[in-house]
Amino acid sequence: FNIDRLQSDMVSQGYFQGAKVLPSCCAQVDAGTLGALAGAAAYLRLLKRDRDVLCTATLRVARLLTDSSSLILDGRTLHHLEVLEDSQGMEGGRGTLWSLFKDRPLTAFGGRLLRQWLCAPLVAPEAIRARQEAVQTLMDQDSFRESARHVLAGMKDVERILASLTAATGMSSIVRRSGTAYAPVVQFLESMEQTVSKMEKSLLAQAGALTEAPQSTTNAIVSLVRSAHACLNLALNTFFENIGGRDVLEAPPEQYRMDRDEQEIREKANDILEEVKGMFSTQTGIRLKDVGKELFQIEIPDKVQKGKVPSSFVLLSQTKSLKRYRTPALSQLAERYAALLDARGHLEEDHRIRLSQALSSCKDLFAKGIDSLAHLDGLLSLCSASMALEEPKCCPTMLAQASGGASVSAV
Repeated sequence: FNIDRLQSDMVSQGYFQGAKVLPSCCAQVDAGTLGALAGAAAYLRLLKRDRDVLCTATLRVARLLTDSSSLILDGRTLHHLEVLEDSQGMEGGRGTLWSLFKDRPLTAFGGRLLRQWLCAPLVAPEAIRARQEAVQTLMDQDSFRESARHVLAGMKDVERILASLTAATGMSSIVRRSGTAYAPVVQFLESMEQTVSKMEKSLLAQAGALTEAPQSTTNAIVSLVRSAHACLNLALNTFFENIGGRDVLEAPPEQYRMDRDEQEIREKANDILEEVKGMFSTQTGIRLKDVGKELFQIEIPDKVQKGKVPSSFVLLSQTKSLKRYRTPALSQLAERYAALLDARGHLEEDHRIRLSQALSSCKDLFAKGIDSLAHLDGLLSLCSASMALEEPKCCPTMLAQASGGASVSAV
């Protein structure tokens, strides 16, 4: 595939939010990878989805799981070990490793991270010991543990919501579903602000309770909490700075004017309906259609009209039992309403782009804060599972290397 074609299409089609050069991550890969990107862009162009995907400017270099910090297990190995599914293919079935943890996470994103931990277990003894010590610290510190659970409990899947809001297709579908570009963003930001507020009121204050734990472990857990709080707080401030303040989230004056105009149009249409009803001795069945393809059309049953319909009425459609007309006044209202919908669509599209770009600019900060919360949720889940184990129980000791000559005197 032609990389030069990708470069020219990027400029002509306005990919990557109108940038004139490829995103910086493209400089980190070789020509073969860029060729694959060009091929993907060409395929998306055939599907007419190229602008939806490539305009989000969220390209990143894929992180391959080839590091030595975790054990890479393929699908067949996971199946044989029954990590996620049992022999019958039931996820979280009895006897699987996941069945011990699936109900422990407090958040959806924390649950996904915990699944990753189970599917790619740590191999370095130091990392395993650090996770064990962190779990032990949470088991020992009741107050801090409950404060952390309070912060995470009831949180929506903000990781997925953020991905949807910063994607062109996701924001478009939200606008179509909710009728406004503001509500989903406001709900996401309120969730983030509530999380930050909870952390400030309880979790950060409880950090001092960890002083009795081993210093390295204490620092690791407190670092997670402080990282989450700092990233989310900075992301919120950056977002509001990018859009020019909180007032921008409110519906603009044009929106209120359009709402008043729509209400006025519908009231006038109802007045015209009453005038039409007055033309007939029998008014049963005469009604105004104000939705769908029959917008601003008056339905008149055949048994009512009896050939008395004025010549100025325009027949638009009919069935066996009724006809649908539009009066000159209704035709004017229909044109006015169509123009209003078009203007509203442009207004919402402008705000959609503005909000999407503002969120995209601080997406990494939000994502980092959410990732820290996911790690905390994962540790809390391991803590909960450990506390649920029956006695006797122990914490295995991880050795840097296998020691030879060990013997077992009794089993």
